[in-house]
Amino acid sequence: MFHLMGRYLRQYKTHAILSPILMILEVVADILAPFLMAEIIDRGIPSGDNAYITRIGITMILVALWGLLCGSASAFFGAKAGFGYGSNVRDALYKKIQTFSFSQLDLFSVPSLITRLTNDVTIISQVGMMTLRMAIRAPVMMILAIIMAFRINKDLAFIFAIGLPILGVSVAIILFLARK
Repeated sequence: MFHLMGRYLRQYKTHAILSPILMILEVVADILAPFLMAEIIDRGIPSGDNAYITRIGITMILVALWGLLCGSASAFFGAKAGFGYGSNVRDALYKKIQTFSFSQLDLFSVPSLITRLTNDVTIISQVGMMTLRMAIRAPVMMILAIIMAFRINKDLAFIFAIGLPILGVSVAIILFLARK
């Protein structure tokens, strides 16, 4: 299945690789912003060091801009890969339909074929685009959040680390029961 999918994604491989990498860089920016705010609150405000507050504030703005740039580029490359993949699938489907005999075409209704060529392929494209972004974002965000939590306060981070597997098992049980 993945080999077949890879054939349609081959020309967009660079886009499909860049999208998750840029997503990871966006997540790093998202994780750094609260840490920088904590630096201002914990060090800058108590000491009244306006130069430090300004320096960290400018750093926060630059980190936010970096995150915005990486997120936008990730979305662009993800969309390019996802919809390029869909375009290739649609082209292959069209070529396959062209090889059908009249008796084979009679087995399908025209609206059914049109739906498969338009709506179904569009949905596949959107799933491909979102998978490139979200399948990377959530796990990386969780890992970096745990690392940052341990860096800030080890005792509270242990509670966080213990709660995550419990939450994961609970969600897995609910998904298993809901699937039926």
